[in-house]
Amino acid sequence: MRKTKNIRLQILLLLLIPLTVKAQIDEVHISLTQAIDSAILHNESLKQATYSARIAKENSRGADAVFMPQVGLSYTGYFTNNPLNAFGFKLQQ
Repeated sequence: MRKTKNIRLQILLLLLIPLTVKAQIDEVHISLTQAIDSAILHNESLKQATYSARIAKENSRGADAVFMPQVGLSYTGYFTNNPLNAFGFKLQQ
């Protein structure tokens, strides 16, 4: 009994295998230029090289910024209730 169930299961599985094989997409014919364009579009190493070139260019611009003129601005304030500070701090020395 068990052996016949096993054989029936094997036959059923063999009959179902061709149904799963048809899961592939039908053939698509493309021209050589379309294939080249698709390869260039999806080429990860080409994208990485492009980004590396951009990074190098920006790093170069950042290094050139050292030679540009620089402007600095600062402000210092002091608040006090001491009337001598109205004439300056030199009077307190």
